[in-house]
Amino acid sequence: MPERTQDTQPTITHPNGLVFRVIPADSYTARMSRDIHQLVMSDGQLWNTGQPIGWHGTPAAWRTENTHLTQQDEALRQAHDHDRRAHRTRAGLQWIAQRLDTFRRDDVMTDNAYQQAARRYVIDTYTDDLVANGVMNDLLRALPPVLAHDTRAVYAARVRLIVEGATA
Repeated sequence: MPERTQDTQPTITHPNGLVFRVIPADSYTARMSRDIHQLVMSDGQLWNTGQPIGWHGTPAAWRTENTHLTQQDEALRQAHDHDRRAHRTRAGLQWIAQRLDTFRRDDVMTDNAYQQAARRYVIDTYTDDLVANGVMNDLLRALPPVLAHDTRAVYAARVRLIVEGATA
């Protein structure tokens, strides 16, 4: 619950100690704030926070109907997002392995080949640029390094082992 300071302005505190001035959610100040983020405050509630224009060094916080989540709700959302990212990465790795195994499978594997396969998967699968960029980064982190003796088929087999949870 917001506290009142000696100058009668309600405030809310973040667990790191940062104090925000509480403002009405439907105010002009809230609508015109910059750098808006959602943070879980020390009361366990999710608040919108931002830097109102003209308020030098004074951050503000406000609640709206979409900020009714508790800290446990936020933890569940983050776990769900992690599961979704892991699923997208596994699907992408499977697609890349299939592509490398069926198209010129006896050619020498190169870094450019897996990067192009990952790029093609992302372009063909995702229309949201933000999601596509995240999936591309996750795929490039998950793909193993190319070894000197690798053919595309051997590399695809190593990728499939990673998808199955084994270490190649």
